[in-house]
Amino acid sequence: MTNAEEASLKATPSQFVDDFLREARHLLQPVLNDSGAILYSSVATLAPGRFYLLGLNPGGDPDERTIGESLAGLPSHAENDYLDEPWAGYVEGRSPVQQCVQTLAGWLGVNVREICASNLVFRRTHRAEGIRPNEEELYWPVHKLILNTVDPDILLVFGVGNPSPCSFLLTLHERTQGQRPRVTFAPDDGRYSLPRTFMTALLGRDRRVIAFPHFSYYPLRQRGCTANWVRDLVGIPTDRVRDP
Repeated sequence: MTNAEEASLKATPSQFVDDFLREARHLLQPVLNDSGAILYSSVATLAPGRFYLLGLNPGGDPDERTIGESLAGLPSHAENDYLDEPWAGYVEGRSPVQQCVQTLAGWLGVNVREICASNLVFRRTHRAEGIRPNEEELYWPVHKLILNTVDPDILLVFGVGNPSPCSFLLTLHERTQGQRPRVTFAPDDGRYSLPRTFMTALLGRDRRVIAFPHFSYYPLRQRGCTANWVRDLVGIPTDRVRDP
């Protein structure tokens, strides 16, 4: 970790972290002893930022640390799981999912370490099929605490099936707004289910959701059609990315 990152970590108000931990521990009481994780980014990202990154849920060995242990370790959590953790037999930061997140951050012109990152479901499972029906509802109040603090303009989510962050947010919009949002899609690259975007109201203001098929099978590459679509959505005035 660099000196700047250490300074950013120290700048996170301890009182805020204490308050967040107290509320989250109360909300997550039923699953504190289950294997899982809260943040995939450092505690320093619990601060205002433009983006909030959401995957579906932690994978790996269910014998790993519990949700309660993840909360207890949050005040000193300085690592980023997309850069600093070995996943699925790969060295730190080199698994396909980690590489996709790094590619996406590059498209957006931001450091992965600066993006607040979590999962819709905190409980760890080997497969998405292990997620219980409507389990997402248990964790959403904690996400609201995070959203209230980070106040992102844009939610970057990966996973568009059911369950997924995309389907949850679409359903939440329909439930609270009385209709489905207008969804638009990325240009067709002829190979995969398409990324998509929609506007939704969360915590009193409109926010954009940009949803990608899950990065475990949707490899983000520097394809001009996808990279430029994302950049146009977020208003990044950079040179166009060319297809390889």
